[in-house]
Amino acid sequence: MPFQYRTLLGVSASLGLPYHLVTGDVRQANYSSLRAELVEFRRRVQQLQHGVIAHQLCRPVWAR
Repeated sequence: MPFQYRTLLGVSASLGLPYHLVTGDVRQANYSSLRAELVEFRRRVQQLQHGVIAHQLCRPVWAR
C-alpha cells in the first residue's frame, strides 16, 4: 500500500492534479486542505481554458 500511495502521489503531482481528485482518497486530508487544493486547481483550469479558448479559438475567428 505505501508503494501504491507514493506512486499515485507522484502521478497526480506530475499531472498537476490534486491527489484526492485522481484517486478519490480523502483519508489523509481535512476539509481545509481539500478546499485549498480544489480552489487552486479550479483557478489553474480557468486560466488554461481562457488561454486556449480566447487565444486559440476566439481571436482567429474574430480575425476572419
